[in-house]
Amino acid sequence: MANAAAKQHPLFTRAVGLHQQGRLPEARAAYQQLLQQRPDHADGWHLSGILALQSGDYPEAITQLDRALTLRPEQVDSLLACGTAHHALGQHEAAVQRFEQFEQQGGSNVRAVVYRSLSLLKLGRRQAALPGCELALEAFAAALQRDPDNIELLSLQANVLHELGRTEQALASYERLLPLQPERAQLWTLRGIALEQLRRHDESLTSHERALALDPANADAHCNLGVLLEAMGQPGRARQAYERSLQLNPHNVIACANLGTRLNALGHVDEAIEHYQRAIALRPDYAPAHSHLGAALHSRNELDAALACFDRALQLSPEHAEARWNKSLTLLLAGDFSGWQHYEARWQNPAFPHTQRRFAQALWLGQEPVQGRTVLLHAEQGLGDTLQFCRYAPLLAHLGATVILQVQRPLVALLRSLPGVAQVIAEGDALPHFDLHCPLMSLPLAFGTTLQTVPSAECYLAADPALVQAWSTRLGDKRGLRIGLAWSGNAVNPYERSRSLPLAQWLPHLPEGNQYFCLQRDVRDDDAKTLAATPGIAYYGDLLNFEHTAALCTLLDLVISIDTSITHLAGALGVPVWLLLPQHPDHRWLLGREDSPWYPGLTLVRQPLAGDWDSVLQQVGAALRGN
Repeated sequence: MANAAAKQHPLFTRAVGLHQQGRLPEARAAYQQLLQQRPDHADGWHLSGILALQSGDYPEAITQLDRALTLRPEQVDSLLACGTAHHALGQHEAAVQRFEQFEQQGGSNVRAVVYRSLSLLKLGRRQAALPGCELALEAFAAALQRDPDNIELLSLQANVLHELGRTEQALASYERLLPLQPERAQLWTLRGIALEQLRRHDESLTSHERALALDPANADAHCNLGVLLEAMGQPGRARQAYERSLQLNPHNVIACANLGTRLNALGHVDEAIEHYQRAIALRPDYAPAHSHLGAALHSRNELDAALACFDRALQLSPEHAEARWNKSLTLLLAGDFSGWQHYEARWQNPAFPHTQRRFAQALWLGQEPVQGRTVLLHAEQGLGDTLQFCRYAPLLAHLGATVILQVQRPLVALLRSLPGVAQVIAEGDALPHFDLHCPLMSLPLAFGTTLQTVPSAECYLAADPALVQAWSTRLGDKRGLRIGLAWSGNAVNPYERSRSLPLAQWLPHLPEGNQYFCLQRDVRDDDAKTLAATPGIAYYGDLLNFEHTAALCTLLDLVISIDTSITHLAGALGVPVWLLLPQHPDHRWLLGREDSPWYPGLTLVRQPLAGDWDSVLQQVGAALRGN
């Protein structure tokens, strides 16, 4: 590595000898002494940097190697080592730059290909990374045929497979490695991560616990355990794992960001923001922290600041689906319907709870004519989403398409009243012939919907006339206003904590003289006790389904509801609705307005402050009393 003149320097010769013998502290001291006397000694800086790299002191390695490159820019070994140090620090842009310089200057090394590709994957540039990954995997496969127990090659192979998302294959590599290095804690951690991604949670927990038994002070292992515990539905233990990770290593960026996400989920938004900002300060190019910070700011309705965070995340990682998805929700909340373009990123977002359906037929997003063709529209998310976005089916029929609508089974009978639909079938039932398909939530994009062109008919669904008559007979004479109530939704909805409130809180604000009806089929235990003790609110839970609820709603003067499917049902039927909203609402309800472009009969009643339902209910009570 050193030229002839440099080799003659006695301090350099001594440092190299000590280095080769593995006497690293003495070698480090010898290199330092050499470089104090000869600061222009390129080989001394290079080998001192290599020693720092071997010792895991990556910042010092970069400093030393940069000095070597300043003195000798053509030193490709320094470029390779410097790129490796940047990669180890998670400085992936810098790593890619160094590896590209290495290749441009004629360097050739499979590890450079691997680390460059892994850095590209970390930056979200999957397409750019794939050729190098495939090349590396071919090289590993050939080399492992000759040397099947080569630990370094197996480790690199497993790393590449893991980052590519080929989890089963990565797990197989870890299983091959463990008998060779059973006391290597990092291997047990990686195996645990792979098992968690395969949803084999109990096996994953055993693997993580083994890793921590071998290395209880490993901050990364505690962080990875936290991720698993989140997946296992143990948020309290997950939080403890992240906090332990940060106790051991306050600079653990991922633990810092993950703890922020856990705090955000608990409603501790300010603390979450502090953790995201700390993670960004530690690692400015960590795209997930920018995205999560944007999501937290979004939850405080600080939309411009949130968008800046998402744009920064996408600048760092253009294929970061979660950031693009978050950006879509922020744009839509702001009334900028260009957000529907970014909404398509939901299918690439690992956090999105629904799976994209695959068909041999092409996806229709509005680009091609549908005259004379059969188009399948299919539900993808909640019941309320289906009720809201099925309104596009008549528009598609107007373009000359035969429309088949596949929806959740409880909605099938009701949605047969939707104009222009040739057939309504339930999810899971056999599909007839169709030419094109589109998920319901992609229809605003397909139709180029803007805030001004939302299709908002007074009503587009109708209850069964026979059921309406039956309910009219059941209800008897009318006394005052007939008002339907819905105060809670699906308990597993992640937004349930902020959108629901107990029935008992409503009672003081419901004036006498009206008829009140519970529109919820399912009532929680505490609310059931309140309901049983409140004869002024009629409850027909054993009878209610969407067809019967639609018939009942048709006979009401008003529905007062939180943000649940009842709102969409009543809105689609043309029944007036007062919708009670938290301070931070779902994107469809926008900000700062009392009406909605989606439902002409909808009045929005918003919390002035987060959690302040009393003000909302006081406003409702005053309106009901005519004050």
